[in-house]
Amino acid sequence: MMKPSMLDHIQRVYGVTIASSKPAPRQFVAETYYLEATNGERYFCKIITKPLFIPQVIDSLPALREMFERGRSFINYPIETTTKALYTQFDDALIVLFNYIAGTQHYDYSHAVLGRCTAEVHALTPQINAPVPRETFTFRYGDALMRRLDDVLSSSPADAIETELHDVLAQYQREMRHDWAQFETLCARLRIAPPPLVLTHGDAPGNVLVQSPDVIFIIDWDEILLAPAERDVWFLHEDADFLRGYREIYPTYQPNSDVRRYYLYTRYFADIMEFLDEIISTHPADHRQHNLDGLKHDCFGAWLRPLIRAVDPFDG
Repeated sequence: MMKPSMLDHIQRVYGVTIASSKPAPRQFVAETYYLEATNGERYFCKIITKPLFIPQVIDSLPALREMFERGRSFINYPIETTTKALYTQFDDALIVLFNYIAGTQHYDYSHAVLGRCTAEVHALTPQINAPVPRETFTFRYGDALMRRLDDVLSSSPADAIETELHDVLAQYQREMRHDWAQFETLCARLRIAPPPLVLTHGDAPGNVLVQSPDVIFIIDWDEILLAPAERDVWFLHEDADFLRGYREIYPTYQPNSDVRRYYLYTRYFADIMEFLDEIISTHPADHRQHNLDGLKHDCFGAWLRPLIRAVDPFDG
């Protein structure tokens, strides 16, 4: 449950009286709660304590608020405090209140609607006055991932979870080093000749609240970025329904294969790094094991690595 002192802080800063506070589904980035005020108003509260994510969330909030004010009603948006701020901080935590959206989070929705909504956000780019970070075609972790890989492989495991992690990384290390070299070459090429940039979400298909198959809301805009359209399109670039919806606004759009590869690699390496941070930590064993299972499934087994091998074969 939320600490009473934190709840008191939220009430004071936002000028509301909270009648109830209930945990919402836990996110990778944030701890979340449903709040209901005494006047019946409901809110979605995100509490972020991971230092890696706090700056990017803060940077995204002004553009997200402006997107809503400019008519994009299919998104969530931050609620202003009594001083018109879009967030507050309590101890080491970043706290943001969002409008509450009734709906369920799943994948059974119209991809054509998602495509059109994505294109509407992209088309809004020239109207947004808030500063937005720009894609630089550099990996935010730099060489830290390769150093982490070397550290795990050269160190003696402290427990069974680290032993399993060592074995997994040893199995895929040659591919990872190959992919890293390919990624660095691709980054350098895109920095020399960058494509046009638009407002992007970065992970919209997995962050949709559904009221009906044709009524959806895109949520969790934690890392808004001025970036190529492929940052939002690469997930579904071969999905005919998604592209049909997207082309209602951008009728001549064709995916850029180099940029798609860049975002595929970016997601792969970012997810590996984030899983490693949770595994090599002081968290409880079940939390660390859950993240190790996610690393094996999402990064190597069932999703990202197979997609990478489809566009960049590796013969070992």
